[in-house]
Amino acid sequence: MIAFCFLLYDRVQHSKRWEEFFSELKVMGIQFKIYTHPKKITKYTQKWVADNKIPHTIPTGWGEYSLLEACLLMYKEALKTKKNEYIVLCSGADIPLHRASYFIKHVLKDKKSHLDIRYNNEIEAWASSQWMYLSRSGAKDLTRLLNPRDKVAKRFLDFWIPE
Repeated sequence: MIAFCFLLYDRVQHSKRWEEFFSELKVMGIQFKIYTHPKKITKYTQKWVADNKIPHTIPTGWGEYSLLEACLLMYKEALKTKKNEYIVLCSGADIPLHRASYFIKHVLKDKKSHLDIRYNNEIEAWASSQWMYLSRSGAKDLTRLLNPRDKVAKRFLDFWIPE
């Protein structure tokens, strides 16, 4: 099963394409669940976004730890469903560039997490693109960051843009 986690302002900008993508997954017999963390629910918010809002959301701000925390809250919620093997992070502006069949065949071909992380020794910081997908164990490891007493989590609390 795949968890799709959408961190967004109020809506998914390419909703029709996502709905087609999810319909194709259904036809393929691929189980999935959607989790959303909208900053606001407005008149533009799609029903499927509002219906899949996680129970606990937090106020978020650009470049703040709150964005990372919002993602982690979605991962934590997704991990409650034992069948979720992968967790995919999406933004409200993301669009599937390939059909769902390509995604399943090429992207989820192994049990590993896929992130783009770079480390800079000069400033002792990491950089990453937002789009990623995580294995269940990778998501469990990242949710450690919700514990402020965790040694790794403490390092992220002081980053300029910790997302």
